[in-house]
Amino acid sequence: MKILQALIQRASIRALDELQEDENYALCRKLPFFQELSDEALFILMKSLAERSYNEDEEVFREGNAGICMFIVKKGAVSIYSEKQSSETDETFYVEVTEGGIFGEVSIVSMSYRTTSAKATQADTELLTLSAFDLQKLKASHPHDAFRLLRAITENIIGHLVDTDKKLRSLAEELKELKAEDDAE
Repeated sequence: MKILQALIQRASIRALDELQEDENYALCRKLPFFQELSDEALFILMKSLAERSYNEDEEVFREGNAGICMFIVKKGAVSIYSEKQSSETDETFYVEVTEGGIFGEVSIVSMSYRTTSAKATQADTELLTLSAFDLQKLKASHPHDAFRLLRAITENIIGHLVDTDKKLRSLAEELKELKAEDDAE
């Protein structure tokens, strides 16, 4: 039995050593979402990550689509926007996500419909995807790591909400000033 345990341990160490040379592993290990995860948990997630390539202006997903995964930008950039929100333009731009950034994370938590659209803004954009099902697998084998990952994702979502609140307050103040100027004339 000790021989079997020693073989398993050597194989695990070898797999982790090989993983640390992987560029996707290096990218993910730098991201705040994955920094607190154990090597074993990250290894499980790395096996689950799907890599996808997009051309410039190619749609990643559209507002209203069902969402079950989040994306990590490995290379290139992605524009997050809403469609036909005003009569002046066809799109309302929100943010551009670049290398190491994530987007679509609400879907990994809620498995809900997409509230925005996303498209690649550079040629040869490469994305890694992590699905809600991958997170469920992690929860089954490493519940503490799954909790840490969910907490990091939730903190990121809260950061988006705080930024949006600041923007709305600023716009409300601008509108108030414009009304005051209009009333003065």
